[in-house]
Amino acid sequence: WSPTELSGKPGESTIRKHLRSAYQPVPSGSRPTRPTLAEAHRGVIRRVNVPAGIKVVALTFDLCEQPYEISVYQGDIVDYLRSERIPATFYASGKWLLTHPTRAEQLLAEPLYEMGNHAWEHRNFHVLETARMATEIVGAQHAFAMVHRRLTARGCFRTSPNSKTVAATPVPRNFRFPFGACRADAIKAGNDEGLRIIQWDISSADPWRGQTVKGMVTAVVDRVRPGSIVLFHANGRGWKTGAALPINI
Repeated sequence: WSPTELSGKPGESTIRKHLRSAYQPVPSGSRPTRPTLAEAHRGVIRRVNVPAGIKVVALTFDLCEQPYEISVYQGDIVDYLRSERIPATFYASGKWLLTHPTRAEQLLAEPLYEMGNHAWEHRNFHVLETARMATEIVGAQHAFAMVHRRLTARGCFRTSPNSKTVAATPVPRNFRFPFGACRADAIKAGNDEGLRIIQWDISSADPWRGQTVKGMVTAVVDRVRPGSIVLFHANGRGWKTGAALPINI
């Protein structure tokens, strides 16, 4: 893609809700390959212990989308990360990948970014019936695999001996619960699909409309420490994230 094609567009910034036409059936087909998950990685990961003196944190951005809405792509956030060469992880609903096909390809193809599974259509796993959990998790894996196949067919994953492109894996290795909500059988369902469950220890509180830029900076900078996993949104619900992010970083 050219720089113009990659950059955010004003028309992408409006969330559309209560649309019957926004509904997408869960993708079907042969089950994507389950990655092997080490026993030590089962359960929930909220932060990572790092060696003393190593100052590193994970910046993560949720791309949520519910059944009857079309959420958005906040280009100002992605453009800033790309221009400053800042690595980040995006947790995308499988449905979001299908309603934003070009942006999904651009994110998945970008070596700076890692992509994670955020379930099919952002249902609450704390109250979700157990039988539906695998559908939500695997449906999103199918959506990721579809995007990966398109990129592979276009030659977007050509590698070199020095390349290290985490985003090029056919399906994500990490999963984040919608709303951060779960229970024991939900954690087991994610782990049984070979997925590490990555939550967070620092929230920017950016989906709250009352949050200010100053409040978001305080919420992150005053509490962050090496190994923290920081939660933001880039789907139209990061109301002031674009303004706060450069200050936070």
